[in-house]
Amino acid sequence: MTEARAAAEQWRQAGFPFALVVCDAAAALAEDGATLTEWLAKKPVEPMISLITVAGQRDQLPLLRALGLSVYVVKPVASEDMLDAVALAVGNVSGALQFDNFDVEASLRVENAVGGRLNILLVEDNPVNQELAQRLLEKAGHKVTLASNGEEAVNCFEEAHFDVVLMDMQMPVMDGLEATQAIRARELRRSWVASATDFHQLPIIAMTANAMAGDRDRCLQAGMNDYVAKPIRQAELFAALDRATRGESASVHAAVPVARRSSGAIDAQAAIRDLGDAELVREMARMLLAQWDSHVRAIVNALSARDEPSLCRAAHTFKGLLAMFHAENARRHALAIELAAKDGKWSEATEALAALHLALDLVRPELEVFSAGT
Repeated sequence: MTEARAAAEQWRQAGFPFALVVCDAAAALAEDGATLTEWLAKKPVEPMISLITVAGQRDQLPLLRALGLSVYVVKPVASEDMLDAVALAVGNVSGALQFDNFDVEASLRVENAVGGRLNILLVEDNPVNQELAQRLLEKAGHKVTLASNGEEAVNCFEEAHFDVVLMDMQMPVMDGLEATQAIRARELRRSWVASATDFHQLPIIAMTANAMAGDRDRCLQAGMNDYVAKPIRQAELFAALDRATRGESASVHAAVPVARRSSGAIDAQAAIRDLGDAELVREMARMLLAQWDSHVRAIVNALSARDEPSLCRAAHTFKGLLAMFHAENARRHALAIELAAKDGKWSEATEALAALHLALDLVRPELEVFSAGT
């Protein structure tokens, strides 16, 4: 920034000031923004645009605003976005940018706060998980819009207003991380309100079966605000929604669910405690049984073809469904298949599949008895 400022000063004194300055946000904030502060203090000052990453917006935007840098573009930069930013910067040198008809504030603030009716975008590709989450949310009085993958989620974001997004992580077409980054980029490009001190993002809550610290960090780095672990537990889901309505993010100490052990192949009572509705759990069991063969076939076929992405996705999905009913032994074998596939260890994946078949032979009869209500 020191060299840029010197060049700008030189050309300004020569009578040929730059019409526009484009700078990287990290460079602008170097040395606590001292150079930029001195630059902006000297009038007249060139219109400026900063380039900012989606990941960097949390920490950098408040600092840029405080320094007086009011227009920015999200990287990677699209040509139409840059043209819009140029028009704003040149036409609003004072930084008094105006809101367009997109109400950014409303994306996070809910008038009724806790217990209020939320308009929720649910992004989930598995029908059982879709049904479960939708039932829980609608029972609590919320409005739910379904999207089956990240691409659909981005399209929904463009077409309607939502209070909260519940985002699955692993989906076909576009996964949860990619969708979140796309939404964040579009959100900033639509608002152009970097100078507003009360700018808020649409809360995005990750739903992940891998609720470990590293996965949490990946979620937050991608621009998500919070996360809940799969299988979905009613109390944890509503707690995350409550945090979203109050503008809070995930606690660094958020608990990772610990598998409960039971004497049987499943633990139906634990599943009921998680969801708080026995009939809903039975309905989920019936849906899983109806799709049982297709889930197993997807794993077998992907392993036979040594199709790593398909095998990881199929094993991951089945693992999450088994975890819903606390089928811990079968869940661990599905996880072993997923991990072996990621490492290309096909012999280990084959051994894990054989063990999974044996475990499923115990799980399915118990699930059938439970789903029948006997």
